[in-house]
Amino acid sequence: MFFRQTWEEVNLDNLDHNLDTIIKALNRKALFAIIKANSYGVGDFQVASRAVAKKAQYLGVSSLDEAISLRHQGITAPILVLNYVSYQHLLAAKKNNVTITVVSFEHAQKIKESRINGLRLHFKVDTGMNRIGFKDDQELYDAIIALKQDHDVEGIYTHYLDSSEANQITKEQFDSFKRTIKRIDHPFKYIHLANSDAIFNFNDDISNAARAGIAMFGLASNNKDLKPVCSLYTKIVHIKQVSEKETISYKGTYLTKNNEWIATLPIGYADGLNRHYQDQTVYVNNEYAKIVGRICMDQCMISLKNYQPIDTVVEIFGPHIPIEEVAKRLDTIPYEILTSISDRVARVYRRKRGIEKIDNQRLDNKNDCD
Repeated sequence: MFFRQTWEEVNLDNLDHNLDTIIKALNRKALFAIIKANSYGVGDFQVASRAVAKKAQYLGVSSLDEAISLRHQGITAPILVLNYVSYQHLLAAKKNNVTITVVSFEHAQKIKESRINGLRLHFKVDTGMNRIGFKDDQELYDAIIALKQDHDVEGIYTHYLDSSEANQITKEQFDSFKRTIKRIDHPFKYIHLANSDAIFNFNDDISNAARAGIAMFGLASNNKDLKPVCSLYTKIVHIKQVSEKETISYKGTYLTKNNEWIATLPIGYADGLNRHYQDQTVYVNNEYAKIVGRICMDQCMISLKNYQPIDTVVEIFGPHIPIEEVAKRLDTIPYEILTSISDRVARVYRRKRGIEKIDNQRLDNKNDCD
């Protein structure tokens, strides 16, 4: 249930289709479904459930908090934290059966000194991102030797910095990682390199798993078989005709050019519609309109050619305005747009047969909805 006239719609049929497409492209490699950042804002439990139903062998998250949250929601599949987990929190990882990433020799030493045993570990190798991970093969080897007696050294991985196409940088990263694997010579259960783009653009001969994130939502580059999953909608809650040369919103940055129909929408920067959306296009009842004036915290205004009644649906992005186009106009990427949609926007999970679930973080599990 939700009472605001703003919501994100998630097409579960298209999500299932994309998971099938990814699994086919993996050609029997294990699927690591990346559920970090509340599954890119789409909903961690809903996406994790679909991925597990499609036989994903692992889920990937950004923090131990996200992993434990999934456990509390009943997800029992293996979960890998892709970022640093402090040695101070290893007991929580073990209690919740969460796999952690070892990011450096110093990190490995701290794990060894903690005297907590029985962790499942994946080792991160830095092949060019210079974010986290081992850069020195000898340190990596020494870390594995130090930990393998007391822990399950299960996996090793790296991350491409640009796999939108098969380019020289990607090849150099792959070659570097392949050399490391040969030098280390450890029987890892999982070796994973590819992210969403690389699954479709760069095949390799050493990995047996791959990490799919944004591709689940139809947004990997250069793949026409994927389908869009997410749309953002709101409704007109107020409309009036404004005379020529009147100002709209804060600081009067928009001046009406003639008599214009100005409609107010209940969506603003607190919902993820940041102020750069000013002058961007929305879709209203078979025509396009522009957001005019500065975006407010909870509202924004659009200029219409004709009167539209209260409760008319307005598409921010979706079937008529692809999120990729919005991202390009805003000089950003679809990842940022999806993850910016705040938790006060209800998520509506839909199939062809109708709505399957509504997730409203403000009201779910509360008794004030009557």
